[in-house]
Amino acid sequence: MLSSYRLPCLVSGCPSTFKSQHGRTYHFRTFHTNSNLQANPGQRQSTPELPQAPQQQRSERIEHPHLTALPCDADGNFLPPGAQSTPRALASPDDWTPFENKVQFLVADLLYRRVEMSAANIDLLMELWGLSVEGSDESSPFQNHQHLHATIDSSALGDVPWKCLITGFSEDVARDAPSWKQTDYEVWYRDPDEVVRTMLDNPGFNGQFDFCPYVELDKDRKRCWSNVMSANIAWYLLRLD
Repeated sequence: MLSSYRLPCLVSGCPSTFKSQHGRTYHFRTFHTNSNLQANPGQRQSTPELPQAPQQQRSERIEHPHLTALPCDADGNFLPPGAQSTPRALASPDDWTPFENKVQFLVADLLYRRVEMSAANIDLLMELWGLSVEGSDESSPFQNHQHLHATIDSSALGDVPWKCLITGFSEDVARDAPSWKQTDYEVWYRDPDEVVRTMLDNPGFNGQFDFCPYVELDKDRKRCWSNVMSANIAWYLLRLD
């Protein structure tokens, strides 16, 4: 049998009752904290003390005994306990590496990202640019689209560049074999090592992920699973040589 008990409104004199705490909270915030909706705006009602939820016991976290992710310097030497790591070197405001200057960077950003200009049009634009400054010490920002793309790819900042490998059946394929057996396929990928290195080098991820495996137990000593480093595969398979 369903219970007929309903929660009363905590404001004295209000006859409203509710099926859930959510409904009571919504009613209180709507009708008892907005002076425009109160029956007597001249009298300000005091906010009742809502019962506080009991504090829950914090979970216990057990770190891996060997994979401790101790801080080290740029050469891989462990730092003494309590020592601060070397501050991150910040680039100069006028350092546009690998671009020669700000103008070259902005032109590359305009043509490649904003406009997505075709290679043929980039070549034509650079040729016209060069003609416009012919006879002076200036030149076009890039020689052609290959020069522009190579400069972008040489940047150490931003996304890890895509790579391509071509694969297919290495065995001799009969002439009457299905077309998918006679076809070479392009596989585009990003180097996983470079992806991880870029993430570790990004200060925006500081404090946002775990460096070593751990086991987390709740207040009832039950295992909590939340991410890769809390899984068994991280605890048992990531071992030191």
